Amino acid sequence: MPSRPQKPRKRPGVKSRRHQALRAIVLTEEEFCGVCGLEIDKRLPGTDPMGGTLGHILSVRAFPEFEFDRDNCQAEHLACNIGKAGDHA
Repeated sequence: MPSRPQKPRKRPGVKSRRHQALRAIVLTEEEFCGVCGLEIDKRLPGTDPMGGTLGHILSVRAFPEFEFDRDNCQAEHLACNIGKAGDHA
């Protein structure tokens, strides 16, 4: 019996094109972090703790249907995004 084709694995930390496109839109439209309220320095890479990243108002884990809903997204510093990760389990 032939085996089922394996679903391609994503590399850790690599986001989908859809996620990257939404992140670009959000960071273009918003200047301030939705968590702390401070300005996001867009010259910093997204891997910098104070760099901009895509954050979700409602947890993607709890509400996966809103993952790509623009109304559920906000600009956040990476450090703020990581800091709130445990708040929405």
